[in-house]
Amino acid sequence: MSPSSIGFRCACTAWVALLGSPAQVRAQGTADEIRRTAFASEHVHAEFVEFCDEHPARLTGSAAHAGAVAFVRAAGEALGLRVVASPLRVEQTWERGPVSLEVILSKTGEEPLRVVMPAVASPWTPGLLDAVEVPLRAPPAEGDEAARERAVLISARELRSSTQHPYPDAALILVDSERPHALLATGTASGVPPFREGPVPTAHISSPDAAFLRRRLVAGDRVTIRVSGGGRCGTGAFLADPCVDLVGVGADGKSDEVVLVAVGLDSWDLGPGALADGAGVAVALQALRLLRSLERRPQRTIRFAFLGGQAQGLGTKAYAAALSAEDAARHVGGFALEGGGGRILGLALDGSEEHMELAEGWFEPVRDLGAVDVGYRGSRTGMPAALQARGIPCFALVVEGPDLPLVSGTRADVPELVDVHDLQQAACVLATAVWRLANAPEAPPRFRR
Repeated sequence: MSPSSIGFRCACTAWVALLGSPAQVRAQGTADEIRRTAFASEHVHAEFVEFCDEHPARLTGSAAHAGAVAFVRAAGEALGLRVVASPLRVEQTWERGPVSLEVILSKTGEEPLRVVMPAVASPWTPGLLDAVEVPLRAPPAEGDEAARERAVLISARELRSSTQHPYPDAALILVDSERPHALLATGTASGVPPFREGPVPTAHISSPDAAFLRRRLVAGDRVTIRVSGGGRCGTGAFLADPCVDLVGVGADGKSDEVVLVAVGLDSWDLGPGALADGAGVAVALQALRLLRSLERRPQRTIRFAFLGGQAQGLGTKAYAAALSAEDAARHVGGFALEGGGGRILGLALDGSEEHMELAEGWFEPVRDLGAVDVGYRGSRTGMPAALQARGIPCFALVVEGPDLPLVSGTRADVPELVDVHDLQQAACVLATAVWRLANAPEAPPRFRR
């Protein structure tokens, strides 16, 4: 071998050692291109505000939910991407009605004092068509006969720790919302699951009002609750979740493999659902635009699934249940975007150590943007669990932002809590991680339970 050839090979070896292999250099170049595009425009924030303003209160099966589905479909079609729908299914719907709550305070020898309190009906509990007047008790022991046919005042924290319905014989449950600024609240964080089976009419009241009731009970007053109204369960709505696909071009069957991003499309109805999960919808759509803007196409097909019924815990469950064994095997991995409206900080691996090195590689080009928190822990909402049960290595993205249990399902769930730069960062990180997984030489190991 001539000295010049030896010199050339040495130079190439040094170049690879410094910059990486040609494939690594190309991958980094793609990540840099995604980054430049992501931070060059504030479109993601404008679309986020538009989505929240035009389609607030996206209760499952509502007109706002249908409008959100049309919004996502139109965005996918405008990008020239394949838009498909999940199999049609029927989900129970719930419509909130007005709640009238009056407190009657009685002391011996004095005229009763009547106080009107604001309240909001808890989801999936029956409404009271006729006014009901019952005495109030502070929380007795579970199963205590004293709770029968009475109103029970309980905190949201106590409800969340219950594994079953604590007061199935009560006439009414009043929940201390435990929210700041006297916000009325609802949602899974406030105890919906314990009331799926019962059912007992339930209303949320503000923390200051709950403290007032406790003081009067301690003082020995007779406290009576007169309440009417609430919500009602519908007969069900036909749902088909929109899925937007960036079709892969890989050979040897790789184009048939799917990298999934699951996003919740619905919300509760007290606020516009900005953090749960209008921000996730906007970030996902922007990530699709970033990926679509690349000259290259991914090896594997990238699917963004916008799921209804997620507020009831049904979105990913319904998607996973509809997959045949063959379809599930084609889903090689993915991410669940659980909301929050802040920067993406990393990934919750659900204790799967075999995925650690791979997951760190997915986020390597965006570590300097703060995406460094890849670790063994479960997701906040359990959103990926149904997909993992089908063997799909799908993990929840760790999102910075306001504490969702304090915001989700309240009037505080507004666009003003979300920063434009956080949405830009989240879209950049998501698009980069998805791209790297979609072009990885090998699929990640299947999830084992």
